[in-house]
Amino acid sequence: MRIVWQSVEPAVPDCIEQIEEGVFEARWWKPVPLMDIDTIRHINTIQVVGEPYEPEHLPSGMAVRFRLYQ
Repeated sequence: MRIVWQSVEPAVPDCIEQIEEGVFEARWWKPVPLMDIDTIRHINTIQVVGEPYEPEHLPSGMAVRFRLYQ
């Protein structure tokens, strides 16, 4: 999991969880640092899966699902 955290730097999510094989979800509680989400979307070694969204269990938060390129 350390590699996953290092791959999203300089973004600093509040947590990262593996959703399924090879798919991770980074989450931020409010206030959401929108620059972090933009950063993840522009990292060459990351493929964003879908659009960022507000999880039901995290009101006013934000989540981004992604895969790492090998």
